Amino acid sequence: MALPPPLATFLLILLFFIGEIRCVAVSKEVGILADTDTLEYVHTVWRHGDRTPAEYLFPEDSRKWPEGIGELTEEGAAQQYRLGQWLRKRYGSWLGEKFNRNTIYIRSSDYNRTLMSAQANMAGLFPPKHAISEGLMWQPIPVHTRPKPMDKELYEEVSCPTAEIEMNKQWKSEKADGIRRKFAAELKFFSEKLNLPDMELKATWKIYDNLFCESEHNISWPSWMNSSIFSRVNDLYNEVSQLEFHTDTLRRLRGGTLLEEIFHRFSDKSNGKLGNEAKFYAYSAVSENASKARQTFYFQHDSTIAALLATLGIFYEIYPKYATCLLIEMHKMPNETRVIRVFHKNDTDIDRLIEYSIPGCDAPCTLESLGKDLSKYFPDDWEKECGLVQGGELVYLVALVLFFSTTCSCAMLFMEKCKKRILRFSSARSGHDAESLLEHYHEHDHDHDHDHDHDHDHGHDIDYD
Repeated sequence: MALPPPLATFLLILLFFIGEIRCVAVSKEVGILADTDTLEYVHTVWRHGDRTPAEYLFPEDSRKWPEGIGELTEEGAAQQYRLGQWLRKRYGSWLGEKFNRNTIYIRSSDYNRTLMSAQANMAGLFPPKHAISEGLMWQPIPVHTRPKPMDKELYEEVSCPTAEIEMNKQWKSEKADGIRRKFAAELKFFSEKLNLPDMELKATWKIYDNLFCESEHNISWPSWMNSSIFSRVNDLYNEVSQLEFHTDTLRRLRGGTLLEEIFHRFSDKSNGKLGNEAKFYAYSAVSENASKARQTFYFQHDSTIAALLATLGIFYEIYPKYATCLLIEMHKMPNETRVIRVFHKNDTDIDRLIEYSIPGCDAPCTLESLGKDLSKYFPDDWEKECGLVQGGELVYLVALVLFFSTTCSCAMLFMEKCKKRILRFSSARSGHDAESLLEHYHEHDHDHDHDHDHDHDHGHDIDYD
């Protein structure tokens, strides 16, 4: 599916809902301090902080939000800073007092709000101890990302035709029809107020998103809106959200890639491939230093986290809120067995922490058992399963993109050379204006190309300056 871009996408600890969570997993409240005696590695996934609406209900709404659409607010940055401080309380000296590139790796989805959230979080987790320049107390920490079209782990709207077809089936399912019947009055009401003759379930997120953002920032609602109606909008939004990862196909193609990376990184750590320093991953992409990472942080959106939880078999009634997080820890027991534990900080600024059992993996859930139970959600060939390529087409497409990129770059360099030649001519020949020189150049364009080829054939250097 993908709920709208704003509500979706990846991240360090995450998951956040302000109500009770209904899941097939057993949950219990635990203390916030980690069991660092056995803790070996942590993956954290979190959602960005408070933001402006992802889309406006009315064009004039742009005046309410000078930051622009879908941008992190000052409060959102502060929420992430406080979450970083909370992580410092939980993991303390186990992480070290100073940032260590061999211990920690941070990866974010490619959105301003998630990149800025990652930076704010790290500022809280690793506060500077001294000024790096006079008057500048700052500890710069690298945050890595990938272009959206390539980010199948953290960007839930990356193209996947198979998943999109499956999600369209969900919109036509009996469960979706039940939601339409239950909220028929609300759908009709908003259809009239927003002048949308056919209000679709997939569009209701925008209503909730705008009203919620306005409420959080004390901005007046339209005269036809009140808290009672908003309560129903909130219920509608949460029920529609549950359609997103309702099938195994959606979990495999939207949440399976991230879960698989997490599992393989745990395996590499237990097999000694990551080194002793690796502890905290926030998200290890392919790089030289990733092999030494100790903890991984994923900075994501609400639906990315929802996909990950759903793939683990954990479901909820309330959609994730801002600046909350999921913690997936690997503990090394005295007998060398690796045990996986899942924690969820499900309130934005409250210390309450929940631990879940993983459905299908009896406690203590070992890494080996987890792999057996969840491997069905690990795509064998994600691009092929999504219907993006057949056989060797992917290699062909990549080669095609590289060819056109190279061609465009060469063309730009050539045009730049032409401009510089014209400028040199114009400054050297008084009375010869640039316009006539351009005309002169175009008349002799083919001759120039011949000379260029001749130089190349004889190994002469071509001056692109």
